[in-house]
Amino acid sequence: MALQRVRDGSTAEGELLLRELVEAGDLRALTDLGVLFYRVGVADQARQYWRRAADRGDPTAMHYLGVALVETGHHAEAVEELRRSVRHGRAAAGKDLGLVLSRMGRADEAQAVWREASERGVAEADLLLGFLWQERGDTSKAAQWWRRSARRGSADAAFNLGLLLGEQGALMEAVMWLRKADDQGHARAPEGLSWLRRLLAENLRRSAAAAPSMGGEATGSVLGGTNPFLGGET
Repeated sequence: MALQRVRDGSTAEGELLLRELVEAGDLRALTDLGVLFYRVGVADQARQYWRRAADRGDPTAMHYLGVALVETGHHAEAVEELRRSVRHGRAAAGKDLGLVLSRMGRADEAQAVWREASERGVAEADLLLGFLWQERGDTSKAAQWWRRSARRGSADAAFNLGLLLGEQGALMEAVMWLRKADDQGHARAPEGLSWLRRLLAENLRRSAAAAPSMGGEATGSVLGGTNPFLGGET
């Protein structure tokens, strides 16, 4: 009820209900109170609520606090909170933990964290592993991870996989993934599909230009012998 009040725009009423729940000992309400303050732009207050909830063992609060600490430049402390969130069972925190480690120049650690998150079903971890391998120049592994992420429902992965396959000449599969991204509402998917249509049209023009002429006399078989005339002498 409290969250619905907030969604409906009755922020003050939602805050009052959340505070009542907090006073009754509801741990999740404490975390949600932090979310409310964060959304209205009072980040300092939000971090205080998340820290209280995190200290009481809420992995979601640990995750949110970790992300908020990154925004204030406290990367080392953010890593600790995000690791704590993962240890307490929040697999999604692994995606952000890997991002922080990557930005700190600890790519190998980020890779290990993302692989663990991937094994626990986090599609965004697969997406980020794809970017990691793309940056390393291994487009085969990038495609492998993006395909895995796209099959788990990531529109971003489907979009990037479609572009990569298009660049590699696998146009029909590229169309399939870009259409999937478009169906999921990816903002740049229509642009990607237009690009692929141009590629397909260009390929068709080249194929037509390279095809042998079907008119004129038959002077020789492509197999090296003389072309037989159907219906003539044998």
